[in-house]
Amino acid sequence: MLFLKQFLRRNALLLAALLLGAYGIGTALWELGKTAIYAHKAVVLPGVVTDVRQRPFETQTEAWEHGNLCAADATAYQPFVTFTLPDGITINKAMPDLDCDDYTLHQAVEIITHPHDPNQAHIYKAKFLCGWPLMKLVGGGVLFLPTVLILRKRRKRNRAPQKAHPASAASQPSKKAPRRVREEDDDFSLESPEPAPAKKRRTRKQSSATGEKKEPVKRKKSGASSTGTSRRRKTAPKE
Repeated sequence: MLFLKQFLRRNALLLAALLLGAYGIGTALWELGKTAIYAHKAVVLPGVVTDVRQRPFETQTEAWEHGNLCAADATAYQPFVTFTLPDGITINKAMPDLDCDDYTLHQAVEIITHPHDPNQAHIYKAKFLCGWPLMKLVGGGVLFLPTVLILRKRRKRNRAPQKAHPASAASQPSKKAPRRVREEDDDFSLESPEPAPAKKRRTRKQSSATGEKKEPVKRKKSGASSTGTSRRRKTAPKE
């Protein structure tokens, strides 16, 4: 619950934009679906403009709802149209579609209506049928998609390991490295060193075979015996 409260507090504006965008997309798709069903059942009939009424749009939303991209203070034109239903009944009524473009008397227009319900009649133009739903779809997408991308970036940033700031790292006490214990102090070493392998004593034959130089062996001088050996070596015949 605490994590959810913190998340809602930090991303309140983004969540509001996300919900508003989702609402716009959902309602736009619903209205487009209704328009498609209406167009499938309706018929297109010829009509004639008999009169035109002029009045300004009250709000900017009213201009958008009728599929117009003009300003709120622009002049709106509402036509009166006469048309004949398939069963032969002639209808003269004011169209609910307000347009920024002016109509002229006796102008030929096309009317789309339900064959048995003339109250659903509209002037057969794309902006009157699906202009406002398309505007809501685009506006909802502009709010929804960037908000989703921003939330995903924040989520990845929170999951990524944070690096310590240099100033904060300097303020923290530095940890001393553990003291190295010499291997000679076996009694105080943390880890007992492995015993070194015993060195094998090489004989004279092995040293001569390997070609290594033999270190001179120091012998103790012991009187005549040492001198006798040295004389024998000197007087010995060479091979």
